[in-house]
This record gives sequence, C-alpha cells and structure tokens, in this order.
Amino acid sequence: MANIYLVNCYSYAFCMKSPSAKRGPKPKSPSRELDKIIIRVPDGMREQIQSVAAINGRSANEELVLLLGRAYRPEEIISKYILDIADLVKSFPDDQQKDLWRSIIQKIEAASLSARS
Repeated sequence: MANIYLVNCYSYAFCMKSPSAKRGPKPKSPSRELDKIIIRVPDGMREQIQSVAAINGRSANEELVLLLGRAYRPEEIISKYILDIADLVKSFPDDQQKDLWRSIIQKIEAASLSARS
C-alpha cells in the first residue's frame, strides 16, 4: 500500500514550487497551513490517481480534493436546494402542494437508491 498525503489546496499557484532568486530559508508556503490527511491506497491506485490528474491538468492532490468535494457536498448547499424547492412548491395552489411533495420525496428516494448502486 502507498500513502498519499492530501493537502486541501484551493489554488494551484499555492501548491507549485516557485524558483527563488535568493538562497536561504524558504518562506512557508500557504499550503503548509492547510489541513492535511494521510490515507493508504491499494497498490497501483496512487499511479492511477496521478495519471487521471495529469490528464485533467491537475496535481494528484487537486484531483483528490475535487473528488472528495463532490462526494461530500457542504450542508449549506443542500439546505439551499431544499429552501428553493420549498419556495417553488409554495408557489403552486394549496391543493397541488401535497402531491408535489410526494413526487419530490419519491424522486429523492430514487436518486438515493441509484447513487448507492
């Protein structure tokens, strides 16, 4: 198994090593201040991640942060979607709202089941 070090890098410029005109101690990179995590991956997966990242024009770290961000949607985004849906349902006549909520719940359940498989 290989260890992969993840640094939450939001800007590629912060992750790149820039050549320094002067010798001496290097200033601390902003990425050094971000949260870090070490994960173990099966043999060959590190190379697979690096390969896909290169194809996408990203570092392996950027690729993993992007994928993890997609997998773990921030709660506030979900909450906003729910509020938008509630506002939309409220715009319909009262006698239609119950059926709309039932339909929305069925669609969420179906999406949840398809996401698991």
